Amino acid sequence: MSNTRFSTEQQLFAGFAFLFLVTGTIYLSAYLTIADIVKLEKFLDLTYQYRAHTLDVISLLKDSENGARGYVLTGKTSYLKPYNEALNKLPAAIDKIDISVKREPEQQAAVAAIRRAIDAEQISLKKLVQLRADNAAAPEIEDALDKQKEDMDRIRELYDPVDIASLNKLEQYLSRSSSKTLFARGLFPTLGLAVLALFIVVFRQLVANLKSQKLLLEREQQLKTARDEALEGSRLKSEFVTNMSHEIRTPLSGILGMSELLSLKELDSEGQEIATHLHESTRHLLVIVNDLLDFSKLEAGKMVLELQEFSPRELMQEVVNITTNDASRKSLFMNVVVDPAVAEKLIGDKIRIKQVVLNLVYNAIKFTANGGITISVKAEGDRTRFQVMDTGIGIAPAVQEKLFQPFVQADGSTTRVYGGTGLGLSICKSLVSLMDGSMGVQSKLGDGATFWVSLPLTHSTVSQDKPALAHG
Repeated sequence: MSNTRFSTEQQLFAGFAFLFLVTGTIYLSAYLTIADIVKLEKFLDLTYQYRAHTLDVISLLKDSENGARGYVLTGKTSYLKPYNEALNKLPAAIDKIDISVKREPEQQAAVAAIRRAIDAEQISLKKLVQLRADNAAAPEIEDALDKQKEDMDRIRELYDPVDIASLNKLEQYLSRSSSKTLFARGLFPTLGLAVLALFIVVFRQLVANLKSQKLLLEREQQLKTARDEALEGSRLKSEFVTNMSHEIRTPLSGILGMSELLSLKELDSEGQEIATHLHESTRHLLVIVNDLLDFSKLEAGKMVLELQEFSPRELMQEVVNITTNDASRKSLFMNVVVDPAVAEKLIGDKIRIKQVVLNLVYNAIKFTANGGITISVKAEGDRTRFQVMDTGIGIAPAVQEKLFQPFVQADGSTTRVYGGTGLGLSICKSLVSLMDGSMGVQSKLGDGATFWVSLPLTHSTVSQDKPALAHG
């Protein structure tokens, strides 16, 4: 019995050692195969980007060439429109080619040569246009045409070898990946049979456990399938809601505009009351729909920032112009203060910043019965702080911790009394995070609230000796 037990232990040890070796071999082979596939996918993506950006550049070159030659032949300045548009777009398009080959030193050198050839061709093209504008002699224009054609031919000569080299390298990647895949396909079944034989000889007593494990794996697969289906359904839902944005907002905006026009007509008191109620209800519905659509777009990861130069003073004035009527209806004052240290021009997503500030101001108006609202902007080092302070009902400290979560308001009665979806602050928080900023609130119950947003906005190189903007 002792010898039998010892023999069994040896078999178990040998079996586990062999299993470890087989598992390690499979893992290593799978890892190498997957790593090669990932590398291939990255190269395919870069190759696609390079070819797509190259086609864009060639298209722009053709547009500029056709526009210039059309102008030379006809003298009509309308041909200069595509020419000028192409000239403006070319630098950015060429930069994209540089980015797509940044990990390929050989292609970088070739692209640099192509860029120099393009610069030379554009100089020839500009000279051709200038000669025509100056009514130069025909022989001189013909020489300029020949020179521009030579430059264009040179670009094609430089591009073709780069394109061929890219395709050759892609073919090498595909060939190597195919070889490794074939090796893995042959290795896995062979090792699988070895593992099966090992289990049959050494681990007969584990059959019941293996059956249980199989059932468990099947259950996990079912759960995984159900989870994947649920995730796909959620993705399709978010995509559908996002795509419906325009279709939902457009008719609501139309109703809002028509109801506003209707309220300006000479109506009796009952008609005026109906028109006003229709306008307010439609506007309230549009706010809710906008919140839901923005929340869905943020959830789906489809919210894209659009950076542009803007004036913080003009932005604050726009916010005041939009919200003044609502504040006036409640007899609330509105103050705007812009710190003189704030740059005259900043760079950021003006639309989203304005959306955040407007939401905070509307909330302040909604929850303030007496007093008013102060909107301020000030510089904080390399960041800009937007702040909205009100004299409203305030917020309890316990509620402040969860205030920026979706569908959360101060308490259940808040929705009943003031309306809203509870999404506004959550959307603001998400937008601020998308802009690498931070957002917070200081408040005491019954003592008003101050909401602030701090954003890392780039300063434009404009004189900053500006007075503070105050509006009361």
